[in-house]
Amino acid sequence: QPAEAAPVYAATASESDESSPPELAVDGDPSTLWNAGAFAPQWIAIDLGASRSIEEISLLTAQSPEGETVHRVLGRTGAADPYRPLHEFAGFTSDDQWLTYSPPAPWENVRFLRVETTVSPSWVAWREIVIHLEPAA
Repeated sequence: QPAEAAPVYAATASESDESSPPELAVDGDPSTLWNAGAFAPQWIAIDLGASRSIEEISLLTAQSPEGETVHRVLGRTGAADPYRPLHEFAGFTSDDQWLTYSPPAPWENVRFLRVETTVSPSWVAWREIVIHLEPAA
C-alpha cells in the first residue's frame, strides 16, 4: 500500500490511551498506532493545515477481535464549520486491514478530516491514516 513519506499532520481524538496519542495514526509508521482505549463511538480528527482537495483516503485498522464495523469519514473547511459526510466504510474488518476509498471527484476545500467509528467489537484504534491530496496549484 502507501509507500511515500507521509507529511505530519496535527491530530486530536475523542479519547486516547496515554501511550498511543492520535499523532501516531498520521506519523507514516504502521508499527505505531492511536488507540482510544475505549469502545465506539470514538473519533480522530486531522488538521491538514490548509484547505485541500482529497483524492483518496486509506485507513489501516488496529482491531482485535475482528468483526462488523462502521467508520464515517467527515470533512469541513473551517474550525467553526459543521462537518459534512464524505464516505462510510461498513462491513466485516480485521486487524491490519487497509480500507481505501477514492471518491469519483476529489473532496474539495477540506482542511479538517474526521474519522468517526460508531460500531466496533474492539477498542477504537488506527495504525495509519493516509490522505492522498491533489497537488497544490
